[in-house]
Amino acid sequence: MYLVKTLFSFFLTIYVALFQTVYPFVPVHLTMISAICVGIPTVFLQLEPSFERLKGRFLVDAFLRALPSAITVVLVVVFTKFYRTTMDLSLQNANAILVFVTGVIYLYTLYRIYQPTTKYRLMIVLIMSFLFVITYYFTQGILGISFSLELLPVTLLTTVIGVAIVSLLGFFTDKAFKINSCNLK
Repeated sequence: MYLVKTLFSFFLTIYVALFQTVYPFVPVHLTMISAICVGIPTVFLQLEPSFERLKGRFLVDAFLRALPSAITVVLVVVFTKFYRTTMDLSLQNANAILVFVTGVIYLYTLYRIYQPTTKYRLMIVLIMSFLFVITYYFTQGILGISFSLELLPVTLLTTVIGVAIVSLLGFFTDKAFKINSCNLK
């Protein structure tokens, strides 16, 4: 899970350098997303007993498992920047879309990585999803975002497309590189 942010930050840094634009996230965005979608659930999920031994190319497989989500976050950033300039959105509205969709991609990645699903794992993902939505809604001022109902269709569409892209890229990455799922959590 931590590799997703590392990879998309690397790709976004290249994007920012090539296109001479500002970095799309501010630290408070990434703090909220990382705490709710990575830090807290990882602590609880790593408390599960695991007796499997690491096998094969663990580090390579972990990077390949994180790559689809990182690429999708970069695509969402590019889409949001394009949509902002095309539709003349404010920065706060564009950030609202970006933060929400990135959070959902992280939560979906959390669900995807921690397979097979158990009641405990599903409960953690559902609680974190609820916490993310509540935090997103009640801390808009702190996050510097402004979510309104006019943004709902594009946000939902971007979210669905983002999850679909992660799923497709994940499927093809798993098949193409024959990723070993042993202990990639």
